[in-house]
Amino acid sequence: MMGMKIVTLVENHTESELECEHGLSFYIEFRGRAYLLDAGQTGLFARNAKSMGVDLTQVDSAVLSHAHYDHAGGFAEFAQMNHSAPVFMQRNAVCRYFSRKPGGMKEIGVPEDVFAKLGERIRYVDGDVRISDGVWLIAHHTGGLDKRGAQMGMYCEVEGEKMYDNFSHEHSLVFESEKGLVVFNSCSHGGVDLILREICDAFPEKPILAMFGGFHLMGSGGPESMRESEEDVRSLGERLLRLPVEKLYTGHCTGTKAYPILKEVLKDKLELLVTGRTVEIHEVS
Repeated sequence: MMGMKIVTLVENHTESELECEHGLSFYIEFRGRAYLLDAGQTGLFARNAKSMGVDLTQVDSAVLSHAHYDHAGGFAEFAQMNHSAPVFMQRNAVCRYFSRKPGGMKEIGVPEDVFAKLGERIRYVDGDVRISDGVWLIAHHTGGLDKRGAQMGMYCEVEGEKMYDNFSHEHSLVFESEKGLVVFNSCSHGGVDLILREICDAFPEKPILAMFGGFHLMGSGGPESMRESEEDVRSLGERLLRLPVEKLYTGHCTGTKAYPILKEVLKDKLELLVTGRTVEIHEVS
Protein backbone atom coordinates (compact mmCIF):
# COMPACT_ATOMS: atom_id res chain seq x y z
CA MET A 1 0.00 0.00 0.00
CA MET A 2 1.33 3.41 -0.99
CA GLY A 3 0.78 6.29 1.40
CA MET A 4 0.61 10.04 0.94
CA LYS A 5 2.91 12.67 2.42
CA ILE A 6 1.99 16.32 2.97
CA VAL A 7 4.57 18.89 4.11
CA THR A 8 3.53 22.43 5.10
CA LEU A 9 6.36 24.49 3.60
CA VAL A 10 5.04 27.80 4.90
CA GLU A 11 2.11 28.95 7.00
CA ASN A 12 1.40 31.98 9.18
CA HIS A 13 2.97 30.40 12.26
CA THR A 14 6.00 28.33 13.19
CA GLU A 15 6.95 26.25 16.21
CA SER A 16 10.53 25.62 15.09
CA GLU A 17 13.55 27.35 13.56
CA LEU A 18 11.69 27.48 10.22
CA GLU A 19 10.52 30.90 9.05
CA CYS A 20 6.88 31.85 8.55
CA GLU A 21 4.81 34.50 6.77
CA HIS A 22 1.17 35.22 6.04
CA GLY A 23 0.77 32.68 3.26
CA LEU A 24 0.49 28.99 2.54
CA SER A 25 2.40 26.34 0.59
CA PHE A 26 2.19 22.54 0.58
CA TYR A 27 4.51 19.90 -0.86
CA ILE A 28 2.65 16.65 -1.57
CA GLU A 29 3.83 13.17 -2.58
CA PHE A 30 1.25 10.81 -4.11
CA ARG A 31 1.65 7.71 -6.29
CA GLY A 32 5.31 8.34 -7.00
CA ARG A 33 4.84 11.96 -8.09
CA ALA A 34 5.51 15.26 -6.31
CA TYR A 35 3.16 18.25 -6.29
CA LEU A 36 3.44 21.84 -5.07
CA LEU A 37 0.24 23.59 -4.00
CA ASP A 38 0.79 27.35 -3.68
CA ALA A 39 4.08 29.07 -2.91
CA GLY A 40 3.37 31.65 -0.21
CA GLN A 41 4.13 35.36 -0.64
CA THR A 42 7.88 35.15 -1.24
CA GLY A 43 10.74 32.70 -1.72
CA LEU A 44 10.56 31.79 1.97
CA PHE A 45 8.78 28.51 1.18
CA ALA A 46 11.81 27.43 -0.87
CA ARG A 47 14.25 28.18 1.97
CA ASN A 48 12.12 26.12 4.34
CA ALA A 49 11.93 23.31 1.79
CA LYS A 50 15.73 23.21 1.63
CA SER A 51 15.95 23.12 5.43
CA MET A 52 13.54 20.18 5.51
CA GLY A 53 15.26 18.25 2.74
CA VAL A 54 12.45 18.76 0.21
CA ASP A 55 13.83 18.97 -3.33
CA LEU A 56 11.57 21.35 -5.25
CA THR A 57 13.46 20.70 -8.49
CA GLN A 58 11.77 17.28 -8.49
CA VAL A 59 8.21 18.64 -8.33
CA ASP A 60 6.25 17.18 -11.25
CA SER A 61 3.24 19.54 -11.21
CA ALA A 62 2.30 22.71 -9.35
CA VAL A 63 -1.09 24.27 -8.63
CA LEU A 64 -2.19 27.78 -7.69
CA SER A 65 -5.27 27.39 -5.50
CA HIS A 66 -6.61 30.90 -6.19
CA ALA A 67 -5.42 34.25 -7.46
CA HIS A 68 -4.13 35.96 -4.30
CA TYR A 69 -0.59 37.21 -3.69
CA ASP A 70 -0.04 35.29 -0.43
CA HIS A 71 -0.36 32.03 -2.36
CA ALA A 72 1.10 33.11 -5.70
CA GLY A 73 4.08 35.38 -4.96
CA GLY A 74 6.58 32.58 -4.38
CA PHE A 75 6.01 31.09 -7.84
CA ALA A 76 8.51 33.61 -9.23
CA GLU A 77 11.16 31.85 -7.12
CA PHE A 78 9.82 28.42 -8.07
CA ALA A 79 10.17 29.26 -11.77
CA GLN A 80 13.89 29.85 -11.30
CA MET A 81 14.57 26.58 -9.48
CA ASN A 82 12.23 24.16 -11.24
CA HIS A 83 12.30 24.49 -15.03
CA SER A 84 9.76 21.89 -16.13
CA ALA A 85 6.72 21.53 -13.86
CA PRO A 86 3.51 22.95 -15.33
CA VAL A 87 1.60 25.32 -13.04
CA PHE A 88 -2.18 24.88 -13.14
CA MET A 89 -4.58 27.72 -12.35
CA GLN A 90 -8.12 28.71 -13.25
CA ARG A 91 -8.31 30.99 -16.28
CA ASN A 92 -9.76 33.86 -14.22
CA ALA A 93 -6.53 34.00 -12.21
CA VAL A 94 -5.32 36.61 -14.73
CA CYS A 95 -7.88 39.15 -13.50
CA ARG A 96 -7.06 41.85 -10.94
CA TYR A 97 -8.38 41.24 -7.43
CA PHE A 98 -8.96 43.66 -4.56
CA SER A 99 -9.92 43.66 -0.90
CA ARG A 100 -11.59 46.52 0.94
CA LYS A 101 -9.48 47.35 4.00
CA PRO A 102 -9.95 50.01 6.72
CA GLY A 103 -7.45 52.23 4.88
CA GLY A 104 -9.06 51.73 1.48
CA MET A 105 -8.89 49.30 -1.42
CA LYS A 106 -5.84 46.98 -1.59
CA GLU A 107 -4.83 44.98 -4.66
CA ILE A 108 -4.36 41.34 -3.66
CA GLY A 109 -4.03 39.47 -6.98
CA VAL A 110 -1.18 37.52 -8.56
CA PRO A 111 1.98 39.67 -8.92
CA GLU A 112 2.77 40.46 -12.56
CA ASP A 113 6.28 39.00 -12.36
CA VAL A 114 4.79 35.58 -11.59
CA PHE A 115 3.00 35.49 -14.94
CA ALA A 116 6.13 36.76 -16.70
CA LYS A 117 8.51 34.24 -15.14
CA LEU A 118 6.24 31.21 -15.52
CA GLY A 119 5.34 32.10 -19.09
CA GLU A 120 4.20 29.16 -21.22
CA ARG A 121 4.42 26.78 -18.26
CA ILE A 122 1.09 28.09 -17.02
CA ARG A 123 -1.77 25.71 -17.73
CA TYR A 124 -5.03 27.64 -17.61
CA VAL A 125 -8.05 25.47 -16.85
CA ASP A 126 -11.79 26.05 -17.01
CA GLY A 127 -13.83 24.21 -14.43
CA ASP A 128 -12.94 20.66 -13.40
CA VAL A 129 -9.91 18.89 -14.86
CA ARG A 130 -7.86 15.75 -14.19
CA ILE A 131 -4.18 16.73 -14.05
CA SER A 132 -2.66 13.32 -13.26
CA ASP A 133 -3.55 9.79 -12.20
CA GLY A 134 -6.05 10.23 -9.38
CA VAL A 135 -5.44 13.99 -9.13
CA TRP A 136 -8.19 16.51 -9.90
CA LEU A 137 -8.92 20.22 -9.80
CA ILE A 138 -12.56 20.84 -8.85
CA ALA A 139 -13.93 24.33 -9.44
CA HIS A 140 -16.91 25.92 -7.71
CA HIS A 141 -20.27 24.74 -9.05
CA THR A 142 -22.42 26.72 -6.63
CA GLY A 143 -24.02 29.91 -7.92
CA GLY A 144 -24.33 33.20 -6.10
CA LEU A 145 -20.87 33.20 -4.51
CA ASP A 146 -20.56 36.89 -5.35
CA LYS A 147 -22.74 37.38 -2.26
CA ARG A 148 -19.87 35.99 -0.18
CA GLY A 149 -17.55 38.34 -2.02
CA ALA A 150 -19.79 41.24 -1.01
CA GLN A 151 -19.82 40.10 2.64
CA MET A 152 -16.02 39.84 2.65
CA GLY A 153 -15.41 43.10 0.79
CA MET A 154 -13.57 41.29 -2.01
CA TYR A 155 -13.64 42.36 -5.66
CA CYS A 156 -12.63 41.30 -9.15
CA GLU A 157 -11.92 43.89 -11.83
CA VAL A 158 -13.58 43.10 -15.17
CA GLU A 159 -12.99 45.50 -18.10
CA GLY A 160 -12.03 48.24 -15.66
CA GLU A 161 -15.10 47.78 -13.45
CA LYS A 162 -14.88 46.33 -9.96
CA MET A 163 -17.42 43.61 -9.26
CA TYR A 164 -17.93 41.45 -6.19
CA ASP A 165 -15.65 38.40 -6.37
CA ASN A 166 -17.50 35.17 -7.15
CA PHE A 167 -14.33 33.11 -6.55
CA SER A 168 -14.35 31.56 -10.02
CA HIS A 169 -10.52 31.69 -9.72
CA GLU A 170 -10.62 29.26 -6.76
CA HIS A 171 -10.54 25.49 -7.01
CA SER A 172 -9.93 22.46 -4.82
CA LEU A 173 -7.05 20.05 -5.38
CA VAL A 174 -8.37 16.53 -4.84
CA PHE A 175 -6.41 13.28 -4.59
CA GLU A 176 -8.59 10.26 -5.32
CA SER A 177 -7.81 6.70 -4.27
CA GLU A 178 -9.85 3.55 -3.76
CA LYS A 179 -9.84 4.28 -0.02
CA GLY A 180 -11.19 7.81 -0.35
CA LEU A 181 -10.31 11.44 -1.03
CA VAL A 182 -7.81 13.94 0.32
CA VAL A 183 -8.95 17.51 -0.37
CA PHE A 184 -7.01 20.79 -0.38
CA ASN A 185 -8.60 24.23 -0.60
CA SER A 186 -6.15 26.81 0.65
CA CYS A 187 -8.56 29.57 1.75
CA SER A 188 -12.07 28.15 1.24
CA HIS A 189 -13.50 31.53 0.22
CA GLY A 190 -16.61 29.76 -1.03
CA GLY A 191 -17.18 28.34 2.47
CA VAL A 192 -15.48 25.18 3.69
CA ASP A 193 -18.77 23.34 4.28
CA LEU A 194 -20.04 24.30 0.82
CA ILE A 195 -16.73 23.19 -0.74
CA LEU A 196 -16.90 19.80 0.95
CA ARG A 197 -20.46 19.35 -0.30
CA GLU A 198 -19.27 20.20 -3.82
CA ILE A 199 -16.58 17.53 -3.51
CA CYS A 200 -19.13 14.99 -2.27
CA ASP A 201 -21.28 15.77 -5.33
CA ALA A 202 -18.28 15.38 -7.67
CA PHE A 203 -17.24 12.05 -6.10
CA PRO A 204 -20.44 10.38 -4.87
CA GLU A 205 -20.02 7.61 -2.31
CA LYS A 206 -16.31 8.42 -1.86
CA PRO A 207 -15.40 9.16 1.79
CA ILE A 208 -13.21 12.19 2.47
CA LEU A 209 -10.22 10.99 4.47
CA ALA A 210 -8.87 14.49 5.12
CA MET A 211 -9.25 18.14 4.16
CA PHE A 212 -6.36 20.65 4.36
CA GLY A 213 -6.58 24.44 4.15
CA GLY A 214 -7.63 27.73 5.67
CA PHE A 215 -11.28 28.44 6.43
CA HIS A 216 -11.17 32.24 5.90
CA LEU A 217 -12.54 33.16 9.32
CA MET A 218 -9.78 35.62 10.25
CA GLY A 219 -10.91 39.26 10.27
CA SER A 220 -9.10 42.30 8.91
CA GLY A 221 -7.76 42.95 12.41
CA GLY A 222 -5.33 40.04 12.05
CA PRO A 223 -5.20 36.49 13.45
CA GLU A 224 -6.74 37.49 16.78
CA SER A 225 -9.88 38.85 15.08
CA MET A 226 -12.77 36.95 13.51
CA ARG A 227 -14.80 37.72 10.41
CA GLU A 228 -17.83 35.90 11.82
CA SER A 229 -19.36 35.89 15.30
CA GLU A 230 -18.48 33.18 17.80
CA GLU A 231 -21.97 31.75 17.27
CA ASP A 232 -21.40 31.58 13.50
CA VAL A 233 -18.03 29.85 13.92
CA ARG A 234 -19.56 27.32 16.30
CA SER A 235 -22.39 26.72 13.83
CA LEU A 236 -19.83 26.10 11.08
CA GLY A 237 -18.13 23.52 13.29
CA GLU A 238 -21.44 21.75 13.84
CA ARG A 239 -22.12 21.67 10.08
CA LEU A 240 -18.66 20.21 9.49
CA LEU A 241 -19.40 17.48 12.04
CA ARG A 242 -22.31 16.33 9.90
CA LEU A 243 -20.24 16.00 6.71
CA PRO A 244 -18.50 12.75 5.68
CA VAL A 245 -14.95 13.93 6.37
CA GLU A 246 -12.70 12.07 8.80
CA LYS A 247 -10.05 14.72 9.52
CA LEU A 248 -9.61 18.47 9.05
CA TYR A 249 -6.23 20.24 9.10
CA THR A 250 -6.46 24.02 9.20
CA GLY A 251 -4.45 27.19 9.75
CA HIS A 252 -3.52 30.30 7.72
CA CYS A 253 -6.70 32.41 7.29
CA THR A 254 -8.74 30.45 9.86
CA GLY A 255 -7.17 32.64 12.53
CA THR A 256 -6.01 31.99 16.06
CA LYS A 257 -9.26 33.18 17.63
CA ALA A 258 -11.57 30.99 15.54
CA TYR A 259 -9.45 27.83 15.80
CA PRO A 260 -10.10 27.05 19.52
CA ILE A 261 -13.85 27.51 19.00
CA LEU A 262 -13.81 25.03 16.14
CA LYS A 263 -11.59 22.69 18.16
CA GLU A 264 -14.09 22.69 21.02
CA VAL A 265 -16.80 21.54 18.59
CA LEU A 266 -14.81 19.21 16.34
CA LYS A 267 -12.42 17.84 18.99
CA ASP A 268 -10.02 15.20 17.56
CA LYS A 269 -11.45 15.67 14.09
CA LEU A 270 -9.58 19.00 13.80
CA GLU A 271 -5.81 19.58 13.85
CA LEU A 272 -3.65 22.68 13.51
CA LEU A 273 -1.33 23.41 10.60
CA VAL A 274 1.94 25.24 11.24
CA THR A 275 5.06 25.74 9.14
CA GLY A 276 6.96 22.46 8.94
CA ARG A 277 4.04 20.21 9.91
CA THR A 278 4.27 16.90 8.05
CA VAL A 279 1.27 14.58 7.77
CA GLU A 280 1.37 11.06 6.37
CA ILE A 281 -1.87 9.36 5.37
CA HIS A 282 -1.25 5.62 5.17
CA GLU A 283 -4.81 4.71 4.21
CA VAL A 284 -4.38 6.24 0.76
CA SER A 285 -3.42 3.72 -1.92
